[in-house]
Amino acid sequence: MNIIINYLGVFVAAIVSMVIGSLWYSALFGKAWIKLSGFTDKQMKEAKAKGMTMQYIVQFIASMVMAYILAFLNNYFQAVTFAQGMMFGFWVWLGFAAPILLNDVLWGGSPFKLYLIKVTHLLVTLTIMAGIIAIW
Repeated sequence: MNIIINYLGVFVAAIVSMVIGSLWYSALFGKAWIKLSGFTDKQMKEAKAKGMTMQYIVQFIASMVMAYILAFLNNYFQAVTFAQGMMFGFWVWLGFAAPILLNDVLWGGSPFKLYLIKVTHLLVTLTIMAGIIAIW
């Protein structure tokens, strides 16, 4: 099988992932995420003062890896429309992301509401990323 990766599609999907994450953990669910994660005001102020450039760089690299793997796997799934890509992303989410994050609730004592914030973020992110990759 000839593996085809559209690197521009991978890059765009990674950027979109970063935008979704920024919105998800600030404007949409930021306050709830901070509270459920157990961060104090002091910790948040220290993090802002310190700067989060390195975290953003590492997260972008992780998003690029995730987008690349989605593009690689799509060679087998063969999604070519945005809707097909979203379906592919949904199956990746259901089979991997959702169960893995559930471990934090079952074994780590993480609040279920925190799980819902994280798992729905990954649902939206993976489905949109896979949709983008499918049409590129």
